[in-house]
Amino acid sequence: MLYVNDGVIGGHRILPEGWVQYSSRQTLDSFYAAGFWVGSRDWRKRWRIPSDSFFASGLLGQRVIIIPSKHLVIARFGVTQDWPDFDIEGFGNLVADVIDAVGNERK
Repeated sequence: MLYVNDGVIGGHRILPEGWVQYSSRQTLDSFYAAGFWVGSRDWRKRWRIPSDSFFASGLLGQRVIIIPSKHLVIARFGVTQDWPDFDIEGFGNLVADVIDAVGNERK
């Protein structure tokens, strides 16, 4: 939630102002940002993932996606042997299903 709230928790700034935007903005001509993945435009469109989302990708398909516009963080702690993408399509489906489930409400 630290990244959803632009580096602020409990009314206290933990991360420097601008850090979340910097670390989640696409760099060069890749799907990578300065610390997070942003995914391709086609990948986002396919699963209706908002353009402000960014994610961390760990070993064997463990992932955390942050979607500030939905005030949402989704974590996947599974193990997938599907090399090399470790079921990125399944992850996209999970994210789309969660977004559909919560709708446009901000909790």
